[in-house]
Amino acid sequence: MKVLLRPACCCAGIAALCFLTACGRNWLTDSVALKDGSTFFVKVLPAMHGEGLEPKVTQDEMNRVVEALKHRLNPDGTTALRVEAVEGDDHVQVRLPHLDANGIQHVCEVIQKRTRLEFRLVHPESGHVESKVGYEQLPTQREADSTTDIKKLLVRNHADLDGRHIAQAFATKDPHKGWLIILRFDAEGAAQFAQLTGEHRGERLAVVLDGTIVSAPMVREAITGGSVEISGRFDEFAAHTLAAALGSQVENPLIVLDPSAPPPGPR
Repeated sequence: MKVLLRPACCCAGIAALCFLTACGRNWLTDSVALKDGSTFFVKVLPAMHGEGLEPKVTQDEMNRVVEALKHRLNPDGTTALRVEAVEGDDHVQVRLPHLDANGIQHVCEVIQKRTRLEFRLVHPESGHVESKVGYEQLPTQREADSTTDIKKLLVRNHADLDGRHIAQAFATKDPHKGWLIILRFDAEGAAQFAQLTGEHRGERLAVVLDGTIVSAPMVREAITGGSVEISGRFDEFAAHTLAAALGSQVENPLIVLDPSAPPPGPR
């Protein structure tokens, strides 16, 4: 399957679709929908920085986690949802309408999903040399039915642009290319991406997700406008889960506690 990196089409029909099994949202019935719904307690772990683990989770980080989970679990605003930090603790409570076992599993995956997106330039001699100063080899995404060895590309050992500047991420289905992810950068990210692609015409730019290259297209021209389309081997659930995670990134690892366990107490 061909994978592409290209400016995103802004035509009608691109939308974030809610994949939860909950009913559509009605502001007057939110309390009723949540009364006998599903509750999740999420532990927020300290973020990993250059000098190691921070001693505790800050209030600012807790606020970002709450907002990120609201977006991940309710990207189109149609689901009854309540997300709030547990006062005096490093846990977040998430309440949704009643979910079956599959719905609970999906929600846990979405909450705990950690995705790191990077754009890295590919060395022009990749495929002919295995090492160069400032570069490293990363594996490419394998075809589902492939029995060949995983191919590797020689890419920069650091991100030329990362996912911190993603303002929005959506999943949509193209009739010819399958499931796609549409990224929209903030103003700073859009300027950096336009500069990066403008300065490296004729070179390959790898799209790296969690250390695996999902695409490494040739840059034909500067990509301006602040939007980009990523296509790869995504099914519907993977596309929506990935888009939700990319559009609401947090540095703190999140762990969903056993739903049968009692609620966490104050620290």
